[in-house]
Amino acid sequence: MRLAPLLALVIFAACKQGLNERCQLRSDCADGLTCVITTGSCIMGGLCQVPTATQVRCTTGAECQPGLACQTSTQCYDEGARVCTAATDLAVAVPDLAVSDGSQSD
Repeated sequence: MRLAPLLALVIFAACKQGLNERCQLRSDCADGLTCVITTGSCIMGGLCQVPTATQVRCTTGAECQPGLACQTSTQCYDEGARVCTAATDLAVAVPDLAVSDGSQSD
């Protein structure tokens, strides 16, 4: 009888959260789901949801939809995983938004 509580602990420890169940990390969720934290922080947690195009785990950019790149996530709930994110093109020039009134002062 002493093994019964230990066995129950092992069985429940292996369970993953289902759709709309609470999570703090992506690994808390069942396969095919991701932890989505909409407000607060990872400490407050979020809900396991079906991932959007920018939340899909990847190893190469070929696994991502067009316009997305496979990059290491900085989100605490992704645990440093590589996910499809909006591609950033550093070669694109940023426009100068400074407005000049024609006068110069040094």
